[in-house]
Amino acid sequence: MLVGNKVDLLPRDSNNYLQHLTNCLERTAKETGLEGANLVHTSLISATTGFGVESLIDKIFSVWGFKGDIYLMGCTNVGKSSLFNMFLQSDLCKVQVVDLIQRATISPWPSTTLNLLKFPVTRPDNWRIVMRQNRLRNDKRSLKALNAYRNLEVRETHNPVFATLIGHVGRTFVDTKKLDEVDKYNRIKDIFHINPYAKIPNPVLQKKGDWDSENTEFIHGKWCFDTPGAVTKNQILDQLTLQELMHTIPKEIIQPRTYLIHPEMSLFVGGLARLDYKAGSRYIRLIVFTSQHLEINIVKTENAEEVYQKGLGGPIFGIPFGNEARLKEFPPLQGKKFQLVGVNHNLCSADIVISSTGWIGLNIGTGQKIDLEVFTPNGKGMFCRIPSFLPNVLTLKGKKLRGSLSYSHRMPFVPRQ
Repeated sequence: MLVGNKVDLLPRDSNNYLQHLTNCLERTAKETGLEGANLVHTSLISATTGFGVESLIDKIFSVWGFKGDIYLMGCTNVGKSSLFNMFLQSDLCKVQVVDLIQRATISPWPSTTLNLLKFPVTRPDNWRIVMRQNRLRNDKRSLKALNAYRNLEVRETHNPVFATLIGHVGRTFVDTKKLDEVDKYNRIKDIFHINPYAKIPNPVLQKKGDWDSENTEFIHGKWCFDTPGAVTKNQILDQLTLQELMHTIPKEIIQPRTYLIHPEMSLFVGGLARLDYKAGSRYIRLIVFTSQHLEINIVKTENAEEVYQKGLGGPIFGIPFGNEARLKEFPPLQGKKFQLVGVNHNLCSADIVISSTGWIGLNIGTGQKIDLEVFTPNGKGMFCRIPSFLPNVLTLKGKKLRGSLSYSHRMPFVPRQ
């Protein structure tokens, strides 16, 4: 199963944007080495707000069943530990150990998960699935009412916080009466099914994490593992300090910032990336998707190198920051050239992805040819993504600010009911 996390950070640009994101995710996965993998399902979720997590658990129960162990795998800072902790409080985890298993450490610092944390997985027997679906139907009605209220708040306040995708992850098997009733009629010999509220002596557990995974109640079951994150050669996270990471990684819904630039102009994303518009017949628009803490600066390309050297470490770029020794060890920017052709002047034709930082959407005139050069520390983690992740994002652009190259923000997109 392929899981795209942190979808709550992305602004909506159309009613069907989630399906488009799913298609882009599957296409990228195949292009980067999963072409021959047995991909049975793709989910978009938020391990922070709970969006899509219950649907993912449904798919795990229906497709994965009880065939084998579950491993959460991926690069650093994709949210594996957050998802592990969310699963820990869900129907996926056996109720006997929900409050006893140590939670995974959540940190922006790479590779904070050093060991294989695990919990026993609930067996998806039919009676459990029926009880679970009944709870989910009730939760769905409540969540629908909450989303209607949040859409109303977006229209009235224009606050993007209310446009964040949310969900609810709950636990079904906590009702004493229901469980006792099931115990009377359930004739399936499931050594893992124990009513935690029944009057059955339980092992004495001294503290969180103090439980016997070799107990006969668990040893023959299946497990869900949280694995250490992989650091790839395209990431720049290992080049940043913890303070710099806190400013680089977005923690709330991203507000795209739109700029108009002409040929021979350059745009800086903090001190982490630089985009040069080398050649083209007319202006283009750049839509920047990064943390709001990363400063955006636009200069003439002929002055870009001088501005970078003088401004690095100061408030102009913000990141990186520190003393002279820190700035001296920061890797130099190295470039890579791209040639693109515009598809539709009302849409983003492509994205320039800057690994670990964000991406820049490119709004190019129909049929217009442009030459770009993009710079990152040591030339790491930059590539062109076609089609754009959020091609309709110009709908969120306001009016161009007088005397400026930037545009104001419009009200967040509100989906049709």
